[in-house]
Amino acid sequence: MHRTVKRDPQTVGEWLDEWLAVHIEPRGASGELAASTVTAYRGHVRRYLKPHLGPIELGGLSAEDITAMYHAMAAPVAAGGQGLSVRTRELTHVTLRMALDRAVALRRIERNVLAKGQGVDRPRTRRRRVRALEPEEAQAVLASLGAAEGRAARLFVPAVLALVTGMRRGEILALDVADIALPPADDTRGLGLITVCRAWDKSDDPTRGRDPVERYRMRGWPKSGKERYVDIPPEVVSLLRADLASREVRRAGVQAAWQTSAVRADGTVLSWGELLVCDRWGRPWWPDSFSSAWRVWARAQGLECRFHDLRATSGSLALAAGADPEAVSARLGHHSAAFFLDHYAKPMHRARLRDAGIMGELVARSGVVPALDGGSDVTRPGP
Repeated sequence: MHRTVKRDPQTVGEWLDEWLAVHIEPRGASGELAASTVTAYRGHVRRYLKPHLGPIELGGLSAEDITAMYHAMAAPVAAGGQGLSVRTRELTHVTLRMALDRAVALRRIERNVLAKGQGVDRPRTRRRRVRALEPEEAQAVLASLGAAEGRAARLFVPAVLALVTGMRRGEILALDVADIALPPADDTRGLGLITVCRAWDKSDDPTRGRDPVERYRMRGWPKSGKERYVDIPPEVVSLLRADLASREVRRAGVQAAWQTSAVRADGTVLSWGELLVCDRWGRPWWPDSFSSAWRVWARAQGLECRFHDLRATSGSLALAAGADPEAVSARLGHHSAAFFLDHYAKPMHRARLRDAGIMGELVARSGVVPALDGGSDVTRPGP
């Protein structure tokens, strides 16, 4: 029997507040959603959605209302607008669409005015492809870090893991030694296995202060929402075996001073366990601090390369070598191979040259030969 949906006198602003309080913030508190994601939703609601749409009755929200909001967000400040980028409008659109989807599911409204074909054009930005290094560039990065001293030397193992496994920064810095399985020492050709099941998450709440212990938390699953398994080649197994041995020496040297957790100001405990990448006392290398160290090193090398670019390089190198996109996408922890190919995969220069050569050979064999004097005349095949 068809049930008629009653119009709810609730306003858009009231519904957005309820959506955040009931359906978003609890998921952030439990770790199901990244703290940065919850903060972004809050910001979109507070800065854009409520000021523009808040007083409108939820059931009466129209395509014209939303389109007018996008125009006001895009208009120059001098003309009374907010001068916001297309990307900001696109992310705000996504937040509103999610909130309205939930309202439809709870039968607060009959339809989502942001659904396809309802009259609202989604603001769209051109996707920025992550820069991937050529093989020689990647080798030069590892060679330079392998010969580095001091703090820069600590970047070597994370860089190797990013290139070989495609793990994200937060996953590498949260990697527990218990999640690394190595073959027996006498098995020089055996593969290792890394279980990627944790990642650092950071709150943008300014009331927490600047101390990393207050602002970071350990999320019990990576960004994809599920753990994954990555095989480690023998060359990296040897490197990890040596690094773990060095870590044990450091651990024995400080004994009781070795830390696997810390107590926050509110009395709660932040536990990180036995980290692979840690300082001499077992404490984390916090992601923000790590990125700063990477930028300093890259700038000193005259290298335009973010640490995240190593992850893109990992996928692109594998793809250019003929690896199965599904397997590479699974290794990197993407939700689909299509997403990987669209956003991250950039075939290497050599692969493009091979592709161009294949196509050139195809044309040559067909009998279509360019004139030798560089002119535009060609010899075309006969009938």
